[in-house]
Amino acid sequence: MAQKILWACVNKDGTLYSSGGGITAVAGGKGFMDVVYQTPFSRPPAVILTQNYRGWTEWGFDGGDTRDNCVLIAGDSTKCKIATGNGSGKHEDRNFCIMVVGEVA
Repeated sequence: MAQKILWACVNKDGTLYSSGGGITAVAGGKGFMDVVYQTPFSRPPAVILTQNYRGWTEWGFDGGDTRDNCVLIAGDSTKCKIATGNGSGKHEDRNFCIMVVGEVA
């Protein structure tokens, strides 16, 4: 079977900041996002996430909290659901990056 890698940088509103294609993001309520794979994987892929705080190009910003993060809630061969949050652990819409690696037929 062939390996497939999908990646995207997703804005907090679900629009794509940049992407290698093959991913659509749909905001699902405060701090939740569904990421849909345009072509399903053969079985559930590995999902790697990281949050972008505060903005994509804010080089002079030295703040942020290492507890600001993303969590994979659920995933299957067609999509995954993630949560993003602030340094207090509360759900909050945030920019994030995702990479999905798995097998395709």
